[in-house]
Order: sequence, then C-alpha cells, then structure tokens
Amino acid sequence: VFVSTGEIGEAYVWISNNTDKAINRTIRTHLSNYHITLTDTVDTKVSLEPGEKKRVVWPVNPEDALYGRFYIIRVYLFSSYKTTSQEGSCGIMVIDLPLSGKQIEIFSILLCAFNMGLGYLLLRIKGSRGWDTRDKIQGFMIILVATGLVFSFLGGWFVGFMIILLFVLLVGSNLVRLYT
Repeated sequence: VFVSTGEIGEAYVWISNNTDKAINRTIRTHLSNYHITLTDTVDTKVSLEPGEKKRVVWPVNPEDALYGRFYIIRVYLFSSYKTTSQEGSCGIMVIDLPLSGKQIEIFSILLCAFNMGLGYLLLRIKGSRGWDTRDKIQGFMIILVATGLVFSFLGGWFVGFMIILLFVLLVGSNLVRLYT
C-alpha cells in the first residue's frame, strides 16, 4: 500500500458482530510516530448490533512515517461476548511523487502486467517456433503471478502468498532442470 507525501491516507479495519446479542468491542491501535520506538496508542470503542458490520478508520499522516518512508499500524481487537481477540498489522510506504497512493498502486500493477506481456512476446518472437511445452509453462507462470497479485491487492494475502510461493517453486525447479 502506498501514500504520497502530499496526501493523508487512511488505515481501516472491518469488524462485525456475528453473535445474537449487541456487543461492545475495544480496538487498541498503535500508530507509528516518526521513530520506531515511538507510537501513538489509540483505544476505540465500537458498539455493534447483531449482524452489524462497521469500518473503523485511522488517518495516515506521511509526516509521522518512520524515517520519512514507512508508516506502521498495529491493531488489537479485544475479545467480547462469544468473540475471540484478533490482531493485525499493516505497513504503508510513503513515496515522494506527484501522484496519489492509489495512482501509484494502479501504475505499478499496469507496469508489471506490461512487462510480463512484453517479456512473453519477446520470447515468442525470438524463438518463432510452435506452441511447445516451454511456452505453455511461461504462459501458465504469467497467469500465476497475475492471479497472485490480484489476490494480494484484494486482501487475500494468504492465497496471494501461496500462489507467489508456487511460482517461486516452479522457477526453482525449472532452473535446477536447466543447469543439471
């Protein structure tokens, strides 16, 4: 996730009440404050009716980024009636560009897709051979990386990580086969 130096970003968490009673949840948030050992701690109380879902938001100010480059958020959700405690963390990179964080993210995705497609096209042109096994593997790997990136950007970190891990294993096995 990115934010530019000229914008105020946001970090958020979705909390829901899947119980049969109204509950009060307490969220303790640690927000970076320019130095790794200094954090602002914010306790937020949220009331939820049965079946209700709320989004809790904290502003991300690039001026508070660690060493001017990274903003770190750690969230702890205390347990309540029939709910367990949960925790999570997020890092936001501060980039000094005249674009917004969302524009940087979209540009990065498009650049990655363009380079994968260009690399595949150059390999096809250079070889100008038929559709052999190597081409199928390369096409599959491009689809695999693109799928992993999509899952990661949509919040499916575990699935995205597993897909990227599969990609790395495939590349490693191909390198071993190539050099043995």
